[in-house]
Amino acid sequence: MSYFLILFAAALVVAVSFIFYQQRKIEKEHLDSKHRSAPQAIAPTVSISTHLNKPKAVVDSEKKVHTMKDGHTANLLIVDDQYSIRLMLSELFTASGIRVFEAETGVVALDICSIESIDCVLLDLKLPDMDGIEILQGIRSIAREVPVVLISAYASPEKLEDAVALGVSQCFTKPFDIIELKNVVLQLCDQYSRKATT
Repeated sequence: MSYFLILFAAALVVAVSFIFYQQRKIEKEHLDSKHRSAPQAIAPTVSISTHLNKPKAVVDSEKKVHTMKDGHTANLLIVDDQYSIRLMLSELFTASGIRVFEAETGVVALDICSIESIDCVLLDLKLPDMDGIEILQGIRSIAREVPVVLISAYASPEKLEDAVALGVSQCFTKPFDIIELKNVVLQLCDQYSRKATT
């Protein structure tokens, strides 16, 4: 009898855990679908509503600010169609004192590059509206020397060759080590700042 009760209790715990897991999964999918249906990328640190409005980055005054050698705050552009990736990276770099701009499409990314002085770009190769290489070419026509780091789960050798030819600084394959990515981005921002001031 006690064996039966133990099995019943274990089955009950598994069932309740599964239900909670499914509820959290549904809530997360609901939130992700809300963010995907938005016409423009809206980040916790950036406000972009239309192509006519200049994006503004908000830096929390209580957080440390990553200043460059020339004294300005480092600006990072994250280009990825996955909201969860943009959110994670935005939180990571905002906590490091970097002003973060987010774009879920290539058009928004190029708009931000043409309006803001960007010190580094994190670029996914697969986006809904443009190919990552097209976006990289557009970025190079606006800011020839800005460091660009590829973050992609699907990087074919041909795409990587094209990216290297366009001067990509580094490539990270998803899933990537966020601490390593953070260190690389901070180093690239500092190097770019030194180049810009000389």
